[in-house]
Amino acid sequence: MKVLLPLLLLLAAPAAGALPLVRDGGFEAGVVPTFWTQTSSNFGSPLCDLAGCGGVGPRTGTFWSWFGGTTAAEVASLQQVGEIPVGSTSLTFYVWWSSSVASPPDPAATFIVKMDGNTIFTLTPATAAAYNTTYTQATVNIAAYANGASHTLRFESSNGAAASATNIHVDDINIVAAPLPDPIFLNGFE
Repeated sequence: MKVLLPLLLLLAAPAAGALPLVRDGGFEAGVVPTFWTQTSSNFGSPLCDLAGCGGVGPRTGTFWSWFGGTTAAEVASLQQVGEIPVGSTSLTFYVWWSSSVASPPDPAATFIVKMDGNTIFTLTPATAAAYNTTYTQATVNIAAYANGASHTLRFESSNGAAASATNIHVDDINIVAAPLPDPIFLNGFE
């Protein structure tokens, strides 16, 4: 039973004075205060550590986010606002839908990632099989948002009451810049 109780890698620097999107992507700042705005209808925050929550634990470090984790209906979110540098191409994160997808506790449970209110990634029990055995990296193209401006990144989940808990774990969130071209090929091997 869940009880309430960062690893930043930006390859392109934000403009002077701007805060980068995805600060503390590994949640190592702990529960309060953090870089993330946190909500949970049952626990106050979806952020956990093994001492306070138990469960499958983090992918790396001490903290991770655990969405669900109760037989009661649960709605939870993590949100952060910051700049996405020009040249960034992907949002990456590790997700593990550890409850059953074959006989899900709540077949209507959802896990959604949004950028500026637009859904950019969705999982349900029917689509989560690839993320059901361990932490698995998800990669989402965010090149359309990589304009040097401020954006809102939001992770949210919702599940109804059930006899067993829906469990969705997230860790190690990152924004990745496009790789630089190989200089050997820029001038035809010259």
